[in-house]
Order: sequence, then structure tokens, then C-alpha cells
Amino acid sequence: MKEFLKKYHNDNKVIVEENENHALVKLYPSHKFRFEVTIPNDVYEWFVTFYESDTNDELWSDWSDWYISGEVTKTNIDKYYQKDIDCFMSKILLAEDFRIDRNVGFRIFGKEFFISKNLFVMIDGNWIKMEVGDLPKNFNPN
Repeated sequence: MKEFLKKYHNDNKVIVEENENHALVKLYPSHKFRFEVTIPNDVYEWFVTFYESDTNDELWSDWSDWYISGEVTKTNIDKYYQKDIDCFMSKILLAEDFRIDRNVGFRIFGKEFFISKNLFVMIDGNWIKMEVGDLPKNFNPN
């Protein structure tokens, strides 16, 4: 079991399923939406998908990966990786509401290109753009 996931086992908004290849964490921040976080066992990457519960439509997805570079070293990469996932999931569970902003790179003859989606969460009445890999400024892995 991934140790950092233990704190979520008693949360009634979270289901943690683990197998030999990965952990799948299902977050139910409201009855309208579901997040699924896939955490592979053998690489420093993770994936998240945001669904509408009633229709099971995928609304947004993203992923993050960590590798040794700069301040991320062989001895502290686990801490960066786990903090990344934990920060994301904690914000999702605190959120009061969610929205997706859709951005179009450009249009030609009515056809849209380079479409991107950004996930925003409302916490304490403020909309916050969610980005995987966004660690707290005061994070110290030591």
C-alpha cells in the first residue's frame, strides 16, 4: 500500500483500490462529480480524470510526472511525487464547486484548433486554477 494514501481510507468521499500495478483513487467531492486518480506503482507519474457522475462523461483530464532534475534528487523524488498527488486530492475534497474553462488556440473557417481545458475549483468562495505538479511554495522535502 502507498503509505501516503492511508489517510484517505477513512474518508467517506474517497475509495482507494490497489492492485499489483497501480492504485486507483476515486474522489466523490459531490454527488454531481467524480475524479479518478491513477497512481502507477513503478513510475513517478500519475493521471487524473474528472467525470460528470450522472452521464459518466469525461470533462477534463491531466497527468503529472516527476524525474530527477535540479532540486528533485534520487533521495527526495518520492516526497515531491507524493506531495503533488496529496495537494491535488486535498484541494479537490475541499472544493465547493468546479468549472471547466475551454480555450481555443485559433479558428479557421469555423474549425477550432489547439483546444485546451482548464479545471477550476472554488475553495472558500474563490476560484482557483488546478494544475498538477503545483506544490505549495513553502514545501521542503527534507
